[in-house]
Amino acid sequence: MKLARALIAIGSLLLLLTVLLHSYGYVQVAPKVAASNLPAALQGAFKALWWVLSVTGILLCPLILWASRIPNGRGLVLLATAIPVLMTLVTLLFVGVFVGSIGLGLSSLFLLAGGSLLPGTSHA
Repeated sequence: MKLARALIAIGSLLLLLTVLLHSYGYVQVAPKVAASNLPAALQGAFKALWWVLSVTGILLCPLILWASRIPNGRGLVLLATAIPVLMTLVTLLFVGVFVGSIGLGLSSLFLLAGGSLLPGTSHA
């Protein structure tokens, strides 16, 4: 149980650091998008999608940590972990390998490993 929770804590911290880095990256990318010839609607969609990824990751971290500490929380941890796993796959597909996809991937692996080691549901 201690190992599972430690892996989940590491995975949550990695996820948080990755999405905070992603949030900081907006400062670098936003001026380039604004200066591009993308229509305003697509620029807005870009901004929304950028921040949705960051906010989702930030909100998942405490949720996953909390779920790892409740009885029968394994299913919730693994379900919530599906989100960064899918974020990783989509990022790799459309952007490729870079620090963000690596951070998402590593955090997903830690969360999956920790979640898998949590005790299963008891049917008492």
